[in-house]
Amino acid sequence: MAADSVKVSVVVPVYNTAPYLPQCLDSLVGQSLDNIEIICVDDGSTDGSLAILQDYAQQDPRLTVVTQQNQRAGIARNNGLALARGRYVLFCDSDDYLDSDALELMFVQCERDNADICVCKEDKYREESRQRVPAPSHLEMDRIPKALPFNRESNHEHIFSFTTVMVHNKMYRRSFLVEHGLQFSSARNGEDVVFSASALWLAERITIVEKALVVYRVGRPGSLVAALSEAPAEPIIEWLEVFRRFGDAPNFAKRSFDCKVVGVIRHSFRNISEATAFSECFDVLRDGVFGQLALDRQDASYYYKPWYASFVAHLQDDTLPEFLTYMLFETSRELDAQMDERKMERRTALSAKAKLEAHVRSLSAKVDSLEGDCGRLESENCELSRKFSKVEWVYLMGRCVLAPVRMLSKWRAGR
Repeated sequence: MAADSVKVSVVVPVYNTAPYLPQCLDSLVGQSLDNIEIICVDDGSTDGSLAILQDYAQQDPRLTVVTQQNQRAGIARNNGLALARGRYVLFCDSDDYLDSDALELMFVQCERDNADICVCKEDKYREESRQRVPAPSHLEMDRIPKALPFNRESNHEHIFSFTTVMVHNKMYRRSFLVEHGLQFSSARNGEDVVFSASALWLAERITIVEKALVVYRVGRPGSLVAALSEAPAEPIIEWLEVFRRFGDAPNFAKRSFDCKVVGVIRHSFRNISEATAFSECFDVLRDGVFGQLALDRQDASYYYKPWYASFVAHLQDDTLPEFLTYMLFETSRELDAQMDERKMERRTALSAKAKLEAHVRSLSAKVDSLEGDCGRLESENCELSRKFSKVEWVYLMGRCVLAPVRMLSKWRAGR
């Protein structure tokens, strides 16, 4: 395929995701958009992922396999991006998958709005329950201007917070990435923070597709979120790098930045599973990073959500045991709310199932009724056929009786 004809390059970093990889690759090779390329970068997998990639590459010439020693997802994405030839680039994680029209809808939207970035809605796939559910925080429609496309000026209040910094629901103009030299970091966690946040800030034209096109797997053993305790402060340090790059800009969106970073810090503490890692993250923040981020104490009205102010106050004032107690209490309350949400989802699902079953029963009853009608019509048809056969027999007998009479009449008339 000629380089100038490639519409979209899909870069897929792969590391030990063999159970999920076929679903991901099937969703990519089955895209409705023509003229795409799929660049898979195996990051030193040890579970058979490479063999799966090579098998798919033999079957589809659009798929290229690159191998590297284990250097993590950020470096794998960089190496894949260096090989990309498409007008646009999308980064897909190897345990996620796309709807069949994802690339086409995002490509068309980018072309229509001459966009640097296109962001789509996204669903989560809960591994434990095998359910696909909406992920509204991945594209928050109430934080997007009505007029598309937009940028840091027209969406100053929410430029860092209308979407996540995860890259798998975003399509980028490749020339835009090259122009600004955007690269992923080698961090264990948060390798996409600087790349994505920088892109959102620098883009002149951002557009959206208001449809869930990407399915993001959560709850998988071995995922980055599951391993957050191995490098708990890295995402926060990555956000500090964003602030160092753009924080001095005269029009820097500090409120949007602060709300985003406070949410990231809280998310990090909530997902750390080891006491030593929790303590390490707390110490990193209190030993200077919090101050370097310029997260000054603000009243509740400054933040998108009132509890942000309380969280910041506890983080600034509490001792480690006090802060841990506060987080345990808040996490317990949030878990209760999530349980209520899950129960509501189950009730909704059961209600939908009940409605579907009632509809099926109604259709079944209609089928039974139609079958009964068909039976009656068939019986009536048999009876009519029987009666017609009698009439036909009488008619034929009549013709046989009348035939000599007609012949005699014709003979007499001929005389």
